[in-house]
Amino acid sequence: MVSNGNRKRWGLVVLGGAIVATLLAGLLLVPRALPNRASAVRRPSVILVLVDAMRADRLGSSGHPGNLTPHLDRLAQRGWRFTRAYSAAPSTVRSVASLFTSTAPSVHRISAPPGEGRDLSVLPAGFLLLPEAFQEQGYRTAMVTTTGWVTPEAGYDQGVDEYILVSREDEEVLRAGVDFVARHAEQEFFVYLHLLDLHDYYHSERMFAPHRSLPPDLSPRFLALRGKQPSEIYSAFYDQPETFTAADVRFLEQAYDEAVRETDRQIGALASRLAELGLGDDVLLVVTSDHGEQFGEHGLLVHGANGFYDEVLRVPLVLSGGPTASSPRVVLEPVSSLDVFPTLLDLADIEVPDVVQGRSLADIEEQTAADAVD
Repeated sequence: MVSNGNRKRWGLVVLGGAIVATLLAGLLLVPRALPNRASAVRRPSVILVLVDAMRADRLGSSGHPGNLTPHLDRLAQRGWRFTRAYSAAPSTVRSVASLFTSTAPSVHRISAPPGEGRDLSVLPAGFLLLPEAFQEQGYRTAMVTTTGWVTPEAGYDQGVDEYILVSREDEEVLRAGVDFVARHAEQEFFVYLHLLDLHDYYHSERMFAPHRSLPPDLSPRFLALRGKQPSEIYSAFYDQPETFTAADVRFLEQAYDEAVRETDRQIGALASRLAELGLGDDVLLVVTSDHGEQFGEHGLLVHGANGFYDEVLRVPLVLSGGPTASSPRVVLEPVSSLDVFPTLLDLADIEVPDVVQGRSLADIEEQTAADAVD
């Protein structure tokens, strides 16, 4: 964990709206302190839930007819829903780095998982991370993830009081998150929860689960994936999408939708536990994603570096409870995942530091239901 006492902040110099990013001659690094704006009133605690690989169009509030997300839709009704929120990148490594730093991938340059090129896989200590911004204002901070890419090895322990690693199951992530909240309910807290069950919808044990009947028209190519390792299955979909039939893609998409429904159930359980703890609207609950998923819309499957399309870059963004409870709104204006960092600080009455590239959405104009039709 990086010490917060004498830690420098490096400001990004912006000229005419463009980032100046040349080395030595053009890159100006200006140390800055994080502004401090104390408040006599207790500020809202924040829970940031990232659902890995969730498409925005799966929300019922976005018009999906399958009733896949009733719990998330209810949260959106008592908060803010952004209908056109876009991730900074089509893959987890780059997009989460942008979410946590509020800088574009071209600035943070994180593009590889830990162990696959350290220079491009570990967040430099000079960046201000979202948990640090809360910690330095007196919040108790925590992150609950599994072994993988958003871990201490990748630099995500900066500003984190409790880094909790659990198994790759959403239920375990949420249980640990609720335990943290229960232990610190009397103080201001920030907690990040990274959910992966939806991301893993294509894993063999999920696609070929006993309760799922296999359509008779699945191709031999698809059936040959049974029992394969996740990396092998992902590579098959990503590298050779043209080798799978329309029936294969329909079945794959059904597995995804089934996982969306289960993830929504878990989010509903989280909201219920918060209510049981007596927190209710006192906590700002935020749900978003790092990227979506592809099901042949542009001849491509799954997500990755080739996914610069709406189905991958457009993600859910719902803020519920806390300061949003008194002014529910649906926002049609395009926003970025870079905006989450400054928005959460602003809603917690913490001055937004000038090192971020995103903008606060706290004062964005409310739009009528007619204007907000997707």
